[in-house]
Amino acid sequence: MSKSGKRFLQFIKQTTLYGVAFSFLYGAHVAQASSLVQNDNKPSVTESITEIGIWATKEEDGVFQIYSCGQNLCGRLIGIQYNTPLPPQSSKGHTQCNFSMLMNFTKKKGDDYWRGKIIDPRDEKSYDAKIWSKKPNELKVRGYLGISLLGETHVWHRFNGAIGPNCRLPSLRENNNRR
Repeated sequence: MSKSGKRFLQFIKQTTLYGVAFSFLYGAHVAQASSLVQNDNKPSVTESITEIGIWATKEEDGVFQIYSCGQNLCGRLIGIQYNTPLPPQSSKGHTQCNFSMLMNFTKKKGDDYWRGKIIDPRDEKSYDAKIWSKKPNELKVRGYLGISLLGETHVWHRFNGAIGPNCRLPSLRENNNRR
């Protein structure tokens, strides 16, 4: 496997360590999603997109917000577990708090998934990715190099916990005690 291929697989495996969630306050995310109802009380197109919402990695060490960006879906890291005073930064000096990681995901007619780019928050390199949800509380994220067979799929779940200032996630133990 090429050096970039190994680096990509390392990124996919470690993504959960950096928490993939978005750190606007959780309430703001819910407010944004609930504001998508049209005036005639019929759900808007974006409300029927199961992938939109707040998602936590399996280990709950990262939380992402996936939202509509025009006709596409985008996402950002809104919650991360870290032990330093400030959130981690990329190698280019950008904070990982509210870092835009999922870019311009589009869905072609007849497809069950959205395709776009996922950005590694550590070095800001981009990779191809797919996201899809066949269950309301489960999101599958597959990052890959070139072809989907050269990738790895992670399962995220809807996040119902709290996110503190600066995208700080309480420890998994603290989140479980709140449930």
